[in-house]
Amino acid sequence: MLKARNIIFIAVCLTLFCSVFIYKAADRVHILPDSMSGVTRSSLEGRAYQELPKLSRGSFNKGTFQEEFETFMADSFPSKDNALLANAAWQRNMIAAANVPFGFKVYPTFWNSIRLYDPEHKQLFFTPGKATDKQKEIMINLANSITQLSQNHDVRTVIYVPNTSNSCSVNPAVDYVSDPTTMEILDKNFFSQFSHDKIFTMYPRYNTVAERQEHYYQTDFHWNIHGGYAGYVEIIRALGFEPCVPVEALSFEEYGLRGTDSRVGLYFYNDDDYIQDLVFDYPAFSTYLDGEPFDRTPKRDSIFNDQKIATLGYFGPNLSSILTYVQNVYDEKRGNLLICADSFIKNIEPMFVPHYNEVHIIFPVEFSKSIDLDLYIEENNISDVVIVGTPEKFFGSTYATFFSIDE
Repeated sequence: MLKARNIIFIAVCLTLFCSVFIYKAADRVHILPDSMSGVTRSSLEGRAYQELPKLSRGSFNKGTFQEEFETFMADSFPSKDNALLANAAWQRNMIAAANVPFGFKVYPTFWNSIRLYDPEHKQLFFTPGKATDKQKEIMINLANSITQLSQNHDVRTVIYVPNTSNSCSVNPAVDYVSDPTTMEILDKNFFSQFSHDKIFTMYPRYNTVAERQEHYYQTDFHWNIHGGYAGYVEIIRALGFEPCVPVEALSFEEYGLRGTDSRVGLYFYNDDDYIQDLVFDYPAFSTYLDGEPFDRTPKRDSIFNDQKIATLGYFGPNLSSILTYVQNVYDEKRGNLLICADSFIKNIEPMFVPHYNEVHIIFPVEFSKSIDLDLYIEENNISDVVIVGTPEKFFGSTYATFFSIDE
């Protein structure tokens, strides 16, 4: 009995003595879980790792301790992200092999994935949806609401719909879905409803995947800065202005972009995607969030890290309150602009500032308050309205609810 106890004691001492060496060795060969190796965020899930939660009677009774501890244990699994990526890669290779006799141009990034991989262009696509009669009805009603809003205040209104991967005609998968939710569906059921001469509708058109890649990320459904700038140019010219011209182009090629499609599709093997930006000679302006000073400058430090991985957080988060850009020098010849948009507007927000005294921006998807748009337009002397959103925003309930106008 004593001999067994001595053996156990010696084993414990040796384990403790060697623990530092083992930890350092494991860290050097990258087999430690990221939550233990100094990395604080998961590049795969786009979130901070869960720290070891503190146990208290309140947190235990509410169940929050158990939830956070379960997440902590999952985050502590060795090479969790790498294991998920490796498993997805194995499945993708099996799918690619099975696809050889059929020759489909795209296939799922793993079993049951809604992200599709185009190996020829190293492009990730979103699986197109199927248009329904309900969606078509929503688009018609939304068009009527926007027309009424424009007529009520005699404001110029531009509606711009970015050509996302699940709605663009160059996505090979649109041929595999009957009545897919493409831009043609939007053209027929939404754009065709407008006859008011102060309402302008537009969306970008591309003939090939390579042509579209000049304006959109390969690992994310958003447009890059060049696609955003092209959208801004179309919008601002429709409103009667000459667009601003960039004075410098920035690219962060040393940081590979891991966009939403990449993370959801578990595909991290594209090194050709990275964040780009354009620099303009803007007039002096201030930014406010619900009337309080607010910093809206790009957050480079928070999204470029030691892992050499970037996220679109560079351009700032969507906001649940009203963001306002105000030129520091007022000019009575300039009006005020209201932008109602989704995340596509973020990388081009300040481009509108030189043309207006004030630019008001609302994100309907995140907006947490009720708002009377008629009253807001009157009280803030809005002269122009710009509406930007993916096709889903126009045949879904979010924009329909936000723009609903009482008769």
